[in-house]
Amino acid sequence: MVDLFSPVTQFALENGNGILFENGTGFLYEYQYAVYIHAYIGGAWVDLTYDTRSPVPVMVSYGIKGYSVKERVASTGTLTFALDNSIQNSSGLLGHYSPDHTNARSGFDLGVAVRINIVDNSGANFKMRGKIIGIEPVAGLYREKYTLVTVADWMEDAATHALDGIAVQTDQRGDEVVSTVVGNMPTAPQSTNYGTGIETLAYSLQSEDDGKTKPLSVFQKITQSDMSYIYRKGNTTNGETLVYETRRQRENNLTPVATLDDTMVELSAVRNLDTLYKQVNVVNRPVEIDDYATTVLATLQKELEIPPGQTRTFILRYRDSTERAQRVSGTDIVNPLIADTDYKFSSLPDSELGDMNADLDITVAPGGNTIEITAINNSARRSGYLNPCQVRGRGIYQYDDVTSTAVPATVVGSQVLQFAQPYLDNPVSGERFARWIATHWGAATTQIATCEFVANSSAALMTAAATVEIGDCVSITETVTGIDKKFHVMGIELTLDYGKLLYCSWILQRTDETVYAKVDAATVDSGIIGL
Repeated sequence: MVDLFSPVTQFALENGNGILFENGTGFLYEYQYAVYIHAYIGGAWVDLTYDTRSPVPVMVSYGIKGYSVKERVASTGTLTFALDNSIQNSSGLLGHYSPDHTNARSGFDLGVAVRINIVDNSGANFKMRGKIIGIEPVAGLYREKYTLVTVADWMEDAATHALDGIAVQTDQRGDEVVSTVVGNMPTAPQSTNYGTGIETLAYSLQSEDDGKTKPLSVFQKITQSDMSYIYRKGNTTNGETLVYETRRQRENNLTPVATLDDTMVELSAVRNLDTLYKQVNVVNRPVEIDDYATTVLATLQKELEIPPGQTRTFILRYRDSTERAQRVSGTDIVNPLIADTDYKFSSLPDSELGDMNADLDITVAPGGNTIEITAINNSARRSGYLNPCQVRGRGIYQYDDVTSTAVPATVVGSQVLQFAQPYLDNPVSGERFARWIATHWGAATTQIATCEFVANSSAALMTAAATVEIGDCVSITETVTGIDKKFHVMGIELTLDYGKLLYCSWILQRTDETVYAKVDAATVDSGIIGL
């Protein structure tokens, strides 16, 4: 066992210091590996591994945190570890990892990029890259001197960034909408792997609030609309690949990359009524769109005075003049605005003269359900009054939902599932999805909530912990429960215990190995078909 607050055994590998767990004689210590933690400081990756300390285990957790039909998007992944803040650290300075200390490490602060790499005989495996979101030094001269560091992966950006000025998308696949959303974010993932979406979404992003809606919310809408998956996974180069995985990719991915055959230390097998559905209601949201870009979608409600040489920026929200739609978006916005038709800039208030139209520069930045207008009064002497000011385009109107209902062939469940498909407006497709969900989530089936094993108990398990990623297919066999099936990995948690153990836990979802006939969905009005 490694002593608290003392350096762990070091191992020179890949030009850095690794935490080495050497071969031993017991079952739990058979295979060696190395772990590295680096931070991007001063324009280069700096090795922090030597300064990691044992009071807090190194823990990595990421992926999709469940296995139900609705759980299709990863939540924020985290990495936590402790750094030596005493004079025993690599600098020999007390408070080296306290940002407010005079001895604070230069560049070590919130927002710094961090990555973790597990090296075994398969090579480098970067399980995660993220940014520091928490630094908590333990206070007290006579207490443990370490700093707790929390790192969040790219999905945290997707959970917190507010989409702004993003236009309604028409006739786009799921992967194309994901690309558009990522393009609206301030930070792009290091790498991406987008499958080609199966459904063409007639309209998407039409229900978002400019300046409020988060990318993670849009990702959930995409995945429920086309039954895809979106997550970040590790890789062998940088630890950050954003994945859009189609349902077809997953159903065809049935070759296990790892096998656990009575080699786990924990397995949670779940089979209860709460996970089964007696009825499935798939909700589609039809929209209507104007034929021509002549509809007045937004109007300035109050005359706006603009002093000479001044700029005014304001936002108008699209509205339905009939007040029938639950939601209004716009596309094909008339841009630029046309003087005397869309606006008048006058020298006198409440006059609508338009005699200063030539002095006004007016530009627009259309969003999905709002438009930002910037007006500049170029006159050096006179104030001007903007009234009226309107925006025209093609309105997109979201009306009442359409619900398609299906029940399993044999009802054993106790739950009613409400499954919204916000970007799929075709009720025929809704019926198809409802039947599929009822078939596969209505029958009594055992799920594995979690499966945990000690990675360094064998070379095969070490490779599984280091290389298996979200979306991979694995084979699980356990004698007492009778489980002998294939599963897809939904979530991963790795815990590095300084007592030499690396625990790996997977959240799993059973595979769908049904063989489907390839049928044109448009010609099918009953029965179950593949998606």
